[in-house]
Amino acid sequence: MRLSILSLVAWLAWAQNATIDGPMLGYVYDSGSRSLRPILGIAGSSSVGDPLALETPLDRAEISPRHDYALAVAAETGEVLLVSLRGGAFAARPLAGLTPAPDRIVLSPGGRSAALYSAGRNRVQIVTGLPDKAVLDREVDLSELVRPPSLLAINDEGNRVLAAAPDTDSTALYTLESGSPARYLMALGEVSAMAFAPNGTDAAIADRTRGLYRIRAADGAQDRMPAPVDNPTAVAFTDDGARLLAATPDSVVVLDAAGSELMRIPSNREPAGLHRMLGGLVFRLNDLGDEPLWLVDAGASEPRTVFVPFARSSEP
Repeated sequence: MRLSILSLVAWLAWAQNATIDGPMLGYVYDSGSRSLRPILGIAGSSSVGDPLALETPLDRAEISPRHDYALAVAAETGEVLLVSLRGGAFAARPLAGLTPAPDRIVLSPGGRSAALYSAGRNRVQIVTGLPDKAVLDREVDLSELVRPPSLLAINDEGNRVLAAAPDTDSTALYTLESGSPARYLMALGEVSAMAFAPNGTDAAIADRTRGLYRIRAADGAQDRMPAPVDNPTAVAFTDDGARLLAATPDSVVVLDAAGSELMRIPSNREPAGLHRMLGGLVFRLNDLGDEPLWLVDAGASEPRTVFVPFARSSEP
């Protein structure tokens, strides 16, 4: 899809008149302004809004799939902040007991738990009770892993974490469970993404060389999914857990719980991820940069990918 000059002018004019009080798809982190921005409107008719008025710039942020809060790192102090995004009251507060400037923050599919990885300490800190009763639940030592993890995923209860650690010619997959050391599960090829199903312990693994895998429940049983998805780059469940989305370099595939393909939506760009937005089966495919954001709307009458215009050069 090519964006004409007239379309861009129309989008920018609409954006100037949009407000955060109207329909919105959620929030996105902007590394350029080190802030969070709203995505105003609905899929196919939306724009990126002005940065939220927070007291401190943010080095990075992970936004809850429900878009009611974000976990962020304060640029000046490295503190881990919980940023409330509810009711227009945008406020940030530090979370006690967390290692400053973690290298990675991963949220659970419902946003109730988080895993924060610090490479210097080779540990993962597990936060549960998000967002209103957030507490540091435990720390997990990763010395059992062959190498530092490249990917993490955590379930909503916070009692199970998957860690993928690249080895010489494969990727070792581990499970980190409450009260137990890291336990080796299996060897995979090139793992590109992992995601738990909401409110459970089943998970999906994207392996760029071998396809999709399903990890079943706490016993760690695994099997390859029958879906014909080659070179998967990202995976995400719908909020009810009934469907799984898998991104490839040129499409987004929607699967049912058994792994059968329901639809395949062509993508105008290679998806960098699948980040759940508000407004139905809408997922963000890339981060905010100097180009438009891309969304996939799998719930539309004609499922499609759409862009969200963004022109950084027009900012004062």
